[in-house]
Amino acid sequence: MNDPLPQKLQEEIIRLVEGSLHDELTQDESEELSRLVASSPDINHFYRACLWDATNIRTWAGGGLRPSEALAESEASHPVSLPRAAWSVFDWHSHPLRLAYFAAAVLLGVCGGYWGTRFSPRSDAHRGDVASATSGPIARLVGVDLPDWDGFSPPINTGINAGQKLVLKSGVAELRYNSGAEVVLQGPVEFWVGSQPGSVNSGYLKVGKLVAQCETPESKGFTIRTEKSRVVDLGTRFGVEVQPSGELNVVVLSGVVELLSSESIEDRPADPVRLTANQAATMDGEVGVVSLHDPDNHSHALSIRRLWQSRPRDQTTVSLSAAELVAHWTFDGNVKDSVGVHHGNVSGDVSFVPGRLGQAAAFDGDGDFIVMGADPLPRTDFTLAAWVSMDEMSTTEAYIAGAQKSSVAGAFLRVEPNLTLMAKVLPNDNVIIEAASSARKCVIGQWTHVAMTVSRVNGLKLYFNGGLVGSGDAGKSHVVAGNFTIARRPDPVQIGGSNCYWSGKIDDVAVWDGALTANELELVMRLGAGRFSEFSATKEK
Repeated sequence: MNDPLPQKLQEEIIRLVEGSLHDELTQDESEELSRLVASSPDINHFYRACLWDATNIRTWAGGGLRPSEALAESEASHPVSLPRAAWSVFDWHSHPLRLAYFAAAVLLGVCGGYWGTRFSPRSDAHRGDVASATSGPIARLVGVDLPDWDGFSPPINTGINAGQKLVLKSGVAELRYNSGAEVVLQGPVEFWVGSQPGSVNSGYLKVGKLVAQCETPESKGFTIRTEKSRVVDLGTRFGVEVQPSGELNVVVLSGVVELLSSESIEDRPADPVRLTANQAATMDGEVGVVSLHDPDNHSHALSIRRLWQSRPRDQTTVSLSAAELVAHWTFDGNVKDSVGVHHGNVSGDVSFVPGRLGQAAAFDGDGDFIVMGADPLPRTDFTLAAWVSMDEMSTTEAYIAGAQKSSVAGAFLRVEPNLTLMAKVLPNDNVIIEAASSARKCVIGQWTHVAMTVSRVNGLKLYFNGGLVGSGDAGKSHVVAGNFTIARRPDPVQIGGSNCYWSGKIDDVAVWDGALTANELELVMRLGAGRFSEFSATKEK
């Protein structure tokens, strides 16, 4: 340090450090401490000295740690990105042995400095204004379902460091900690990976919903902290939801957890509440009162169960084919092909509205459609996929996308009058191969992901929301028609006096020059065609 810090600044830092050790800082105070610590090396040094005096020597002398472990703990620093620090409570000023601890601190500091200088390699590497208590990622993003991130936007398989804030406006993201703990986040949510310095098995949930599973021995004790509570795993699967009002809901799907309130009752810590499988509890956001209830009749518990059942699972292990994205229409305000030259031309009054991913093209079913200047469909080995939502169904077919010349040429996706999905391949004159969805139907007003694949090996396959619903072994290729169209029958032939217009929204239309697998199409559905293409490009095939 250069010049001593002003006395008032020292007193303020000591006050904030003591408050953080007693878990008594407000969010504004914690952010102020973070700002101070990051503002200069001198303040950082003074701050760490306060922490060392207040926590590490008492841990060594009174908590059973070896000196080497106490020295390791002395590296702990305030996590700049966390909303509040929640460290162990220890009133060292009133402890009867504080003078002995101080003497031990001096001796340990001298010995540690000597041996550290003698045997530790020197490093001038910049570690930032605040040293990190944990080096390297403590968790990894392993799966997502149409995520809309705010700020930090990690790709699949990204390592995430302790203290990293994740803000998910919508969609789902699945994390796997190095300890083996799995956490599924559902937007809107604000979550910090790691809830305190050096913690590799915890998280801080400010607002939103998550489900955690802890099956490995290393993940036992996994802790979710909130503004006024801690939820500690004892070998289980559980859900936590924090409302904007501060109300906390905890649901145990299996195993056991302990719910601890950080609020005091008559100046004494509140007793922990132990919850077992199929139990749920609510903690009031104002006074911290816990009430138990039947999870089978509670909306929060039901939504927690649905989140776990529909989680994206590990997407890092999916084997990827060599198929390349050759055409992609996002409809984010235009009809351009985002990866190629197959730009669209609009007929009618097509508009752009909020869609499944960003914006979608909206069609009124009366003369609205988009036609491409060139046909992107290869003759064989290709995939055509899209998100669709119908406003109404006419008495004739409603075309989604594809190319067609009567019964002579083309390949396309459409919806039948009974709302089933149909895929057709036309290999030559009057030979029609088709695969129809007989069990699954589109629902008016609901988004559905549809896809067809054609390959010389496996023929024609039809997918509905990622699941295979139809196939045609003979549908191995088609005659190129050259009139790729979206939201209308491609050729001028009318069916029942209609051009089979689409009434509703269409989004994220994409074509690949290979037949994607079922696992890949599920990824397309959860990531979107563009992000899937980026993920595919970064992963070795």
